[in-house]
Amino acid sequence: MNLLSLTPEMPEISVMVLMGGSSSERDVSLISARGVCDALKRSGFKVTAYDIREPVLPSGIDNVDVVFPVLHGGFGEDGTLQALLESEKIPYVGCGPTASRLCMDKYACKQTLNNAELPVPFGMLIAESATTLDARLSLPFVMKPNFGGSSVGLHIIHSRDEFFSVYDQIQPEKDPVLLEEYIEGTEITVGLLDGKPLPPVEICPPGTTYDYDAKYLYKHGKTQYLCPPRSLDEATVHKAQDLAAIAWKVLDARDMIRIDMIVQKETAIPYILEANTIPGFTPTSLLPKAAEVAGISYDALCTHLVLCAWNRKQELT
Repeated sequence: MNLLSLTPEMPEISVMVLMGGSSSERDVSLISARGVCDALKRSGFKVTAYDIREPVLPSGIDNVDVVFPVLHGGFGEDGTLQALLESEKIPYVGCGPTASRLCMDKYACKQTLNNAELPVPFGMLIAESATTLDARLSLPFVMKPNFGGSSVGLHIIHSRDEFFSVYDQIQPEKDPVLLEEYIEGTEITVGLLDGKPLPPVEICPPGTTYDYDAKYLYKHGKTQYLCPPRSLDEATVHKAQDLAAIAWKVLDARDMIRIDMIVQKETAIPYILEANTIPGFTPTSLLPKAAEVAGISYDALCTHLVLCAWNRKQELT
């Protein structure tokens, strides 16, 4: 993989890192942004950080060379911010507005991938009050907010009573609920950089569900992240990487994306669960972890992404 790096003849490049936001993933964003800011400063960029709490571009943003959004969920990842930046012709790291909007809408993303004949779990969307369960969905099944992230609100439903109880807690009037076929298997994620897949990371939560606690709180024990995967053979690893590369093209991704999958136990088929256009970005997050295994340091990864956006600016001038 050919990485971009700073050269002596380049001017000093200013970067504004946007962080925080107003979604339930705000705290994760702040941690990710601190890592990105530190890495860019070490690499020689002129860095400013801005805690953005509403979809309004901060004063002075048009004076920086590149914007690096490190926002998880909400307006920072659903295409709103990306559209604002494009309207002002400000170069930024990551996917464009259309891809961002699509990937944030889990059901629409699933339908798009399914139409491209990529393997996805069967699912359905509930946008209004639920009074019955669709007979096509057998127990257990997965239930999660359609627009949420970081596994906030993720539940494995084992009974009708549990479904109606959890459904009321998720507040469907604010966010449609996605019901999805439960697939038993090995959970993995494949990060991509410039469309090229990185080594998959196997995710081994302490319990049966990779939920918010398993990601961040560790009340029930720490999750293990194995890169390269321990439970998959080489052919399955390559299959997962190939599917992720196809998904990149179908979703019209740019710069980076992370594709979450589960490899079915019986068939070894990797099923695509979600696509994340601004994945967690601390030095130990999943995409940076996979990049490190591929020989790409955290600082080099952040530098490359900024220079991808900076090059787009040069092409416009």
